[in-house]
Amino acid sequence: MKEERRRYRVLYYQTESGREPVAEWIDNRSVREQVKLFWVLERLAESGFSLGPPWLKRLDDDIWEVRLKYGGALPRILFYQHDKRTLVLLDAFSKKTQRTPKRRLDTARARMMGDWEGQG
Repeated sequence: MKEERRRYRVLYYQTESGREPVAEWIDNRSVREQVKLFWVLERLAESGFSLGPPWLKRLDDDIWEVRLKYGGALPRILFYQHDKRTLVLLDAFSKKTQRTPKRRLDTARARMMGDWEGQG
């Protein structure tokens, strides 16, 4: 895909030590699940928030969820909009219930706030 078709840059959150937790999580998925995840992330880069349901869900004022169904699991990637053209992937996990675990949302919020402080 040509770069000029993208409306958004989709970046992985990076820890101070240089780790990218979402990229590491994706690397540990099956190849088939990785293909589906990369497909939806590519659509996110192309369409942004207009991708809409069932692929996206707003969890609070700042944090959104990329949603997939894969087998019996529900892979999720939490992200936020850093600036007009940049989306940052904060956390990723698979869940078995419809509710997003509070600790996952807390982790995403903490990473988002740390990212904002680091950019200031």
